[in-house]
Amino acid sequence: MRLKNSEKQPVVVMLTNAGVPETGLTVTINAWKISDESNVINAQTMNVIGTTGIYYYAAASMPDLSNEVLAIKIDGSASLDDADRYKWGVYFYGGTTGWVNDIGTLLTDTGTLKGNATTIINATDTVESSLTTINTDMAKDSTVAKESTTQARFDDVDSVLASISGGAGAVLVNHNYGSANNLQILNSVDSLPVEGSNIYAYLASDFNAGRLSVEYVKAISISNSSGQWANDMHLDAADYVLLVKHDNYQTGTKAVTIA
Repeated sequence: MRLKNSEKQPVVVMLTNAGVPETGLTVTINAWKISDESNVINAQTMNVIGTTGIYYYAAASMPDLSNEVLAIKIDGSASLDDADRYKWGVYFYGGTTGWVNDIGTLLTDTGTLKGNATTIINATDTVESSLTTINTDMAKDSTVAKESTTQARFDDVDSVLASISGGAGAVLVNHNYGSANNLQILNSVDSLPVEGSNIYAYLASDFNAGRLSVEYVKAISISNSSGQWANDMHLDAADYVLLVKHDNYQTGTKAVTIA
């Protein structure tokens, strides 16, 4: 998505806890102008999309600027471990918003950063001198630059939801796959339906290897008041693990072979 110099778009990020999307967090956003290092967004609260673990700061809330680049810092709060808590990115007025996994990307991706962002392209020393506030915060969390979870890059909320919704495989899968209500979400104690559980489909090979970050989720659904899936998944034939997560219940798993 390409914007005019003064147009704005939301900032969108998914926060995870040990690779699993996390809801119920108090997430804040800070932003600094690269041109003069001024803090133009100061600890503002981000909104969450349902129980998806996807947080956003609305386009209408972004400052009115033109031909500017912002350095973005997302704080998922102390509820998360240090490795999952902080996310970094750059925001372009007149371009696209792109998330970066570590500060090294800012130094090497010369084809993306332009104009006032020149100081963060040239060398690490330049970044340290022009982004003093950000680097001070980074020193408190040395794991940020080594973060293993790759954040998907999204242009807007719609693309975020589309990328992790029902999937794109050839086989329709829901609570009735295999037999009637075979995959219905029930409380293991009293066998009553559980509403509002997020259901994440992972390839068994990824799940068993501990690859649980968002880019490995093949499809997602949520349970309704009957414990049935609110939307179908579309998966390719393979062995999967369904990860079922609810804020008020223990996380559960179910191995499923899709044929």
